[in-house]
Amino acid sequence: MAEETATTTDKAATIVDKTAKAATTARHRAPAVARRARASVKAKAVAAAPAVRERVKHTATEIDQQIEETADSIKILRQRVDALMEEAAGDARALASQAQKSGRALARRASRQVSSATDTVRDNPIPTVIGLGLAALVAGLIVSRRDSRW
Repeated sequence: MAEETATTTDKAATIVDKTAKAATTARHRAPAVARRARASVKAKAVAAAPAVRERVKHTATEIDQQIEETADSIKILRQRVDALMEEAAGDARALASQAQKSGRALARRASRQVSSATDTVRDNPIPTVIGLGLAALVAGLIVSRRDSRW
């Protein structure tokens, strides 16, 4: 049994030695593996950079075109608004002129009618006095009826 224990111990020692050697080898190889990984990533990034640059340029060109189109649309809208404002101003001037002419005509007509009424009252004031008296009587009747309802 002592022999079996010695053989098992030798086997265990051999396994420990191999494991230690493997760990040492892995420890020594780890920086090289990391360098290769970094180099691989860098190579992929360098390879992809021209395509990325080209896509960024293309996108920037598209954005510039959209900005120019928007600026052109705004310019056209501004011109349309200016034209509409000029048209509205012209319509307003024409309307004001027409209103002024109509106002003058109405003022002349009213002046003639007032002058005619004044001449009539001056020539014969009795119908005017009677008309005013009747209006006062009717107003009095309306007010007295309203007061009796309340």
